[in-house]
Amino acid sequence: MSNGKGLLLCTMAALAAPAAAQDMMSDVPVEFLAGRSELIVTAKVVRADKPLQMQILAPGENEPHNKLFTRYTLSIAKVIKDEGAAAKAKGAKVRPAPDKPDKTAAPRQITVLGKAAPPGGPMPDGEAFVGLRAGQSYLLMLRELANRPDYYLPAYHKRTAPATPEKIAEVTKAADPNTWPWGKAADGLQACLLPSKTKLRLQKSFVRQPGGPRQGVLRIYAGFESVVALRNTSEKPIRIGLYSPDRFLTLDAVGPGGQTISADLYKELVRKHYDPFAPSFTREIKPGEVVFIGAEGEARRTMVHDMALTAGEWKLKAGYRSTRQTEASKGGAAPLWTGKADAAPIQFEVQDLRTRPTPRPLPARIGQPVPRGAHGPPGASSS
Repeated sequence: MSNGKGLLLCTMAALAAPAAAQDMMSDVPVEFLAGRSELIVTAKVVRADKPLQMQILAPGENEPHNKLFTRYTLSIAKVIKDEGAAAKAKGAKVRPAPDKPDKTAAPRQITVLGKAAPPGGPMPDGEAFVGLRAGQSYLLMLRELANRPDYYLPAYHKRTAPATPEKIAEVTKAADPNTWPWGKAADGLQACLLPSKTKLRLQKSFVRQPGGPRQGVLRIYAGFESVVALRNTSEKPIRIGLYSPDRFLTLDAVGPGGQTISADLYKELVRKHYDPFAPSFTREIKPGEVVFIGAEGEARRTMVHDMALTAGEWKLKAGYRSTRQTEASKGGAAPLWTGKADAAPIQFEVQDLRTRPTPRPLPARIGQPVPRGAHGPPGASSS
């Protein structure tokens, strides 16, 4: 992964899939999930209690939600990452599992809350739920809950996985920032672009020809999510500015012919009102600390992109920029870091979906003819 290719070149199976299979489902980078998890374990579900109505303030949310939650009791088999509140208070880093665990000690047990589906009623559209089974073993990426002894399991499918050796190895690597494709450090600040798998689709766009009417053109669109990580490699705290009107984040796709397509990360600036710059728009990064950022500041979620690209080899490039100096220093605050920190480029391939034939659909019933127009020209996409 250190060569900057692994994150997207490992997704060639997704790129090669037929266009009709390229849905636009959320696909958050596993490094982002692992980096924002306080506890990552493989564990067996000992007990699943009856769902109860609880008011829970989930991590990253501003207001508590009153919903059904199931409390699971888990017996931990392996700890991949443990950044508990006590470790954070002492400034400790990740506490991995010991190389030689004490086999005579009783397995550690924890309780986990997961959002439960409503019993017997219709399933709400677009809502996900946790459904762990008693007696089964899982790999889980857990979050801490404020003022509760329980951990929290978000109902996102990539936070729960079978405890297979392959999945354990993938998440163990993702939980170690040293394996991520970092760029070169600039004055103690290092950047890393973490994109998800790329999903391709065909879409018809209407382009007006010079002196003529508009014509429909099939274009290849690449949809993906991303987040940028910043790491302080110095021995002193670094304070960065995260004020959106400064346009501190860039994301570009560079094509095979050198053409560059820039993601418009700040298209919402004209619609929003921003308060004047203040120290609240800054973030101090401790030595060795990793923070995730998006276009609007410290990232709680990933950025979603949809780029019209041509077939061929592409590179994704991202960087953090800052020229602001004086305002944040008022009131005794540390000066802002200035300069630019570029992430290592990520290579990926865009295949020409227009050359892939679309399979002729089977009739709904035996002997029933295929409806006229049900199979389009080669490369047509249902998305």
